[in-house]
Amino acid sequence: MESINKYLSYEQQLKNLESKKLVFPDDKSRDVFLEYLKEYNYSNFVLGLKNKLMFDSDGNYKKEFTSNNLRYLFDIDRNISAIMWKYFKGLELHLNSSVIKVIAEVIQSKTNTPYLCCLSEVDFDDIFSNLSDVNYFETKAVIKKKMFIEEFYKNYDTIHTFNDVADRNLDQESDDIIRRIDNSWIKKRMDTTDKRKKKWIYIQIFTLCASFSFSQILKVYKAVNMSLKNKIIYEFSKNIKKYYKVKMTDKDMNDLMAVMSKLRNALAHNGCMIKHRGYLSNDSKIFDFFELEKNVGYKSTFLYLNDFVKIIEKIRGMHDGKIIEEIFDSIKYKIKQSNNKDEVSPLLYEIIEYETKFVFPKSVKNVNKVSRTKK
Repeated sequence: MESINKYLSYEQQLKNLESKKLVFPDDKSRDVFLEYLKEYNYSNFVLGLKNKLMFDSDGNYKKEFTSNNLRYLFDIDRNISAIMWKYFKGLELHLNSSVIKVIAEVIQSKTNTPYLCCLSEVDFDDIFSNLSDVNYFETKAVIKKKMFIEEFYKNYDTIHTFNDVADRNLDQESDDIIRRIDNSWIKKRMDTTDKRKKKWIYIQIFTLCASFSFSQILKVYKAVNMSLKNKIIYEFSKNIKKYYKVKMTDKDMNDLMAVMSKLRNALAHNGCMIKHRGYLSNDSKIFDFFELEKNVGYKSTFLYLNDFVKIIEKIRGMHDGKIIEEIFDSIKYKIKQSNNKDEVSPLLYEIIEYETKFVFPKSVKNVNKVSRTKK
C-alpha cells in the first residue's frame, strides 16, 4: 500500500504550488522562491505560514496573494522572531538576575560565603524545600537531589571562564573556606567524576547561576521555599505597574512561566512567530497584571503575539509600544524592498493582523504605495 504522503523534489514542490494556483509573477520570482524552498524547507516556509485568508472557496491561492507575498510574509515572520528573541533574552536575564540575587543572599547569610558547598545539608534542604516539585524522570528523593545539584555544574564546559574562576579562587581564597568546601557533604556524596568539572565547587553561586538556561532557572525557582519564592517574585515583577495593586502569587508566576516557556521554545527552534499561541485559564490573574483581554464566556483564552509583546514590555519596565514600533519599522523596511513589479497584497496585512492581533497604522499599510509613487 502506498502512503498518502511522499517526498517531492524542489521542482515538484513548485509544480504542486502552481497546481494550487499560486501565481509566480515572473521567472525571477520563481527562481527566488525556489531558493527559499532550498534554504528554509517547505514545512517552515509554506506550511508554517498557511492561513485561510490566502485561499479561495476552492482551496486555491487567491490571485492577488502571489509567491512574492508569501515570501514577504515569511521574511516578516523571521524579522519578528529576531526582534522577539532579542527582547525575550532580556526578560530571561532579568529572571536569572532575580533568582541569583535571592539565592546568593540566603547562602551568604547562612554560610558567610558565596559557595553552595558551604551550606549544611539541613540548610540546603530548607532552602530547596520544594525540590519535589521539580520535574525529573527520577522520583526517588536522594537521586532527585543529586540531579538538582548537577544543574549547578552542568554548563561548566560551555563557559570558558569557569576554569579560570575556579583556579583563581583556589589560589586566593582563605584556607579555612577551601577546607569547608573540601569537607562538604556535596563534595563527598554528590560531586562529579569529571576531573576538570570537579572544580565547580570552588565557583561562587552567582557565577554558576549566571550560566543557567531558562529551564534551569525555572527549576531553581520551583525548588526554593515559599519565602524565597515571594522574594524572587518581587524582584522579577517590581517593574509591573499593577504589582502593588494586585500581589503576584506563586500560582501567577507558574502560569506566566508556563506560557513564556513555550514562547521561548518557539523562538529558539524557529517556530512561526505570527501564528504562535499561548493558553491561559480565565481564572488566572495574569490577565489583570498585563491588562490582557479574556474570551468572555469561555473557561480559557488563547494569547496571541500582541499579548506576549505587552507582557515582555511590562516586565521589563519599557514604555508601551516600544517593541511594536520596532516590529512595524521592520515591516515597513521589508515592504520598501519588495519586488517593484509585484504589488504587495492587502491580504499580507490582513493575515498578520488576524494571526497576531496587531493593529497596523496607516503609515505601515501605505508605505508600499508611497515607495511606488516615488519610483
